[in-house]
Amino acid sequence: LWWTRFLLGRHLKEGETIWDVAGEEDVTLQCQVVENRFGRGSAAVKSEEKTTAKKEKETLKAIRIITDPNLIVGKEAAIRNLPASPDVAKALMKLDSLVLTPSHLAVIKEHACPQPAQVAQLEEALRENPGVPLALPEE
Repeated sequence: LWWTRFLLGRHLKEGETIWDVAGEEDVTLQCQVVENRFGRGSAAVKSEEKTTAKKEKETLKAIRIITDPNLIVGKEAAIRNLPASPDVAKALMKLDSLVLTPSHLAVIKEHACPQPAQVAQLEEALRENPGVPLALPEE
C-alpha cells in the first residue's frame, strides 16, 4: 500500500493527533429525515416516477419491454431478416420448412422468444395500453 499505518501508543503519542483536539460531539440524526432524503422509497423519487410514468403513457408510441439499447439493436437486427411476425406465427403453427429455415428458427429461438417474466410484462402493458402497437422486438 502507498500509505503507512500509524498505531496510537506505538507511533503516535496521546495529544499529538487532531482527534485529541476535537471535542466529543453528541450528534443526533433524525432517521426519518435521512430516510426521506436518501432512502429508496423517498417521496420525491416516487412523485418523479409518477410524473414520468404519466408522460410515458401520454407519448407512448409503441409498447417496449426490453429497455437496454444494446439488446434492442441486436434483436432488431436479427429479426429484420425474418418474414413478418404473422407469417412467422403461421409458419410455426404449420411447421412450414419453406418459410422458416433452420437458421430462421435459431434466430427466433434466440431473439424472438420472451422469458416468462417478459410475457407477464407484455400482457400487463397490453392491458394498460390497448391499441398501442408493439415495438419490433416485442412483436
